[in-house]
Amino acid sequence: MGADAFREAVFAERRAVIAAMSGGRLLLPEDDAVSTDSSGDAGDGFPEWTGALRQRQRGRAALPLRVPLGDVTARQLRQLAELVGETGVEIRFTPAQGMVLADLVEERLGEVSARLRPAGFFPPASVALTRCAGTDTCTVGTTRVRALAALLETGLSSLTAAVGAGGADITVKISGCANGCGHHLLADIGLQGVAGNAGGRPAPHYT
Repeated sequence: MGADAFREAVFAERRAVIAAMSGGRLLLPEDDAVSTDSSGDAGDGFPEWTGALRQRQRGRAALPLRVPLGDVTARQLRQLAELVGETGVEIRFTPAQGMVLADLVEERLGEVSARLRPAGFFPPASVALTRCAGTDTCTVGTTRVRALAALLETGLSSLTAAVGAGGADITVKISGCANGCGHHLLADIGLQGVAGNAGGRPAPHYT
């Protein structure tokens, strides 16, 4: 997408948010669904999976997986386990809350990619979003990071699909408190949760 196009999209979204405000209250969408759209270059010539890379080992490929919101269910893990047993691939977890399937035979890339998408795994997007656990499970957190991450994931996925890929990738990281477990200081766009005040009542804010 590139920094300039992303900046323009942010300003356009800001204007839309301001226009949607009624009586000083921000109206947010109720749908918590995460869009699964993704776009980008085809990596090393693998149109079946964006971002797939050829390994040094001849005939082998690595597939990076985007895990929306960094959440993986028991069912998804079972499906990955079945895939490992059938194909012999290795699963590696990344610091960006994603996964990499390594040592995949290139001839089976189409078959594997067709099984990954229905299981809820997708190619990496040009805007990478990661987060900490937030107050859902963290006792020292200040804000419920997952709610904001879900909203951003949906908006960024739609934005990437509309604007298209191009330029350098952008990282967005969210931390729910000053401890910075989401590594927000290392991102292109970093958000830190803080306690604020809205209309005389305590409310979560992000800086």
